[in-house]
Amino acid sequence: MVFDRTFDTFKQGLWCKRLLAAGRDGCAEQRLLVLETSIDAELGYLRPLGDLVQRRRLKTQFHKKFARGVEYRLGKRLVGGPTAPCLYGFGHDIGTLQYLNLRFRIPLSVLNEQSKGLATTCPPAEPITMNDVIIIGGSFAGLAAALQLGRARRKVIVLDTGRPRNRFAGHSHGLLGHDHTPPLDILAAARQQLTRYPTVRLVNARAEKISGVIDDFCVVTDDHESLKARRVILSYGVADQMPDVPGFAESWGTSIVPCPYCDGFEAAGQHWGLVWSGPQSHNQVRLFLDWTDRLTVFADGHDITPDIQADLAHRNIPVVDGRIVEIAHHQGHIATVNLDTGSTVAVDILFAHPRNKPSANLHESLGLATMDTPTGVVLKVDERRQTSTPGIYAAGDLTTPILPSVTQASSQGAMAGIFAQQSMLA
Repeated sequence: MVFDRTFDTFKQGLWCKRLLAAGRDGCAEQRLLVLETSIDAELGYLRPLGDLVQRRRLKTQFHKKFARGVEYRLGKRLVGGPTAPCLYGFGHDIGTLQYLNLRFRIPLSVLNEQSKGLATTCPPAEPITMNDVIIIGGSFAGLAAALQLGRARRKVIVLDTGRPRNRFAGHSHGLLGHDHTPPLDILAAARQQLTRYPTVRLVNARAEKISGVIDDFCVVTDDHESLKARRVILSYGVADQMPDVPGFAESWGTSIVPCPYCDGFEAAGQHWGLVWSGPQSHNQVRLFLDWTDRLTVFADGHDITPDIQADLAHRNIPVVDGRIVEIAHHQGHIATVNLDTGSTVAVDILFAHPRNKPSANLHESLGLATMDTPTGVVLKVDERRQTSTPGIYAAGDLTTPILPSVTQASSQGAMAGIFAQQSMLA
């Protein structure tokens, strides 16, 4: 069977990492065998991969065969030290890398008797080691924290699922040294730079549960792996909630944006639209006039007070009544805003602030103190980035109620890493 061939192929360096059980009943159909192997390209071990590697690219056929798929991580071997993963996902070019690490999750229910025999002879699971810090969320805040901790030689694990909030944006602006650079490119460069630090480990996994107290936290991942750490940094960010308006989500990040500091310069002098979200929108109107004198306000069902309406009229800013029912666009580039009154208004760019919610609910299970804002819930932190629970820190959009940005997230993440490290000093 294919599983026999797989085991034979990976006899070189193959070891059983852990036998996992999922589900309350613990039945065999829900158990997984985790196999891991490292192939050193310099020693020519890429050839035995056979049909896994074709034209120097990893194929994804195992992802289709096995219920839980295949995870692999790529990186470079550090001279005089252990290896550190830097990339996750399918289809990365491995031609210039020094090693390939593959990790298989195979449901035991599909293994034959010979394979089950191999599983039962696996050594017991390794004891759980204590890390200094587990960082949950590997975007700008999380990686900035990892960088500071890595430079302090602290043992760090970064858990991330690869879905940063600004993945819809074509370019990131206002970040010194990286202005007008795609945000995903900046993150990829940051992950690569972290490979210099042998104590930093990047893991493609989602944190499902946090328990414990300061100096003894336990984080359980969606792989059912338990990780321990003295400190935890929450940097999993927020997710914008798209309104049920056709064309809105398709245009988000391209021509519907939230921040003039991020996208205002490129659209200066164009016809801007602002979706009114409350009294705070009045200050945005005054702010926008630094970039354009062509502005239309969409009330979108809100009652704008008479004094604000008078100020808008004084500034020659029209207010359009009615609710937005559709965004007409071409491949994300807005054409018109269509209203339930039947009218349509052409604009070049639309600024909107849909509500957002944290990308995970770990803070709720921990009972962390939060604060409600016009756009969503954020975590409360003190001047050292610590939450209401000792030993748990937070940074990034998860803690930023006003003008979230890559610059703010990076700064907050760096400080969270520094303060977490300082809290562990003898």
